[in-house]
Amino acid sequence: MLREIGVWFEIEIQKRFWSVCFGILAWRLLNFCSVSTYFVPDEYFQTLEVAHHRVFGYGFRTWEWEVGLRSSVHVWPFVFFYTFLKTLSLDSSWMIAYGPRLLQVLAQTIQDVATFYLGKRLGGKTRGAAGWSLFFSLTSWCIFYCGTRTLSNCAEAALVTVALALWPWEGEGDRLKSLAVAAAAVAVRPTCVVIFTLAAFHYLLLHPSYLPRFVAECGAVGVMALGGMLLADGIFYGDWTCTICNFVAFNVLGRGGGAHFYGSHPPYWYLSEGMPTIL
Repeated sequence: MLREIGVWFEIEIQKRFWSVCFGILAWRLLNFCSVSTYFVPDEYFQTLEVAHHRVFGYGFRTWEWEVGLRSSVHVWPFVFFYTFLKTLSLDSSWMIAYGPRLLQVLAQTIQDVATFYLGKRLGGKTRGAAGWSLFFSLTSWCIFYCGTRTLSNCAEAALVTVALALWPWEGEGDRLKSLAVAAAAVAVRPTCVVIFTLAAFHYLLLHPSYLPRFVAECGAVGVMALGGMLLADGIFYGDWTCTICNFVAFNVLGRGGGAHFYGSHPPYWYLSEGMPTIL
């Protein structure tokens, strides 16, 4: 029964694709209007306050921005948005506070559509997987509560989903486009490189003969992405800086106090607490 419902849902979506897309957009706009609460500091202090400081000359910047620990990649869309508002004298209090979330509405809509295609590709011969994937994305309480917020995690989730929807799981897909979107996701949040490392191992296990070409493509995309990050951060900080290098130096090598600033656990914590909690 559930399979038949999923199959029907999938067929109807494919028949009325653009109507479904506009329906998803309308749902996310309703989502945006329904969520008016405060969640975590980062949705303001790592995006909106920083972008506001860049465009209007004032706004609170946390210590990470003073030492070049944060990448500006996720901030630039909000900088452009605020610049657009300022240029057209549309920078009302409401637009400054809530306008940027409309950008995230678009990102979340794209993520929902990408989830449908990812479910279709990973579902293989299991018909209905795509329909149910979209259904659960649209009805997820967590996504409803967090998806339209201006968190870098939300932008990361959208980019990762699109990249995985394009990923050549069975040799089919657009490898270069997927790598380009994956590079953008890593630029926003470097830790998501773990996801694509596992996906790359899976791909090469199935297609070992593609190794030389795949490595060359990863190298080319990586160099261009790193160049784009250096340019974006150089303009933003007013000096050449590699935020990924600063991130690794602080969080991995422990320079400047490192991640111990937020507390630490002994090595066995991952076995005694971390993995059991996740699994």
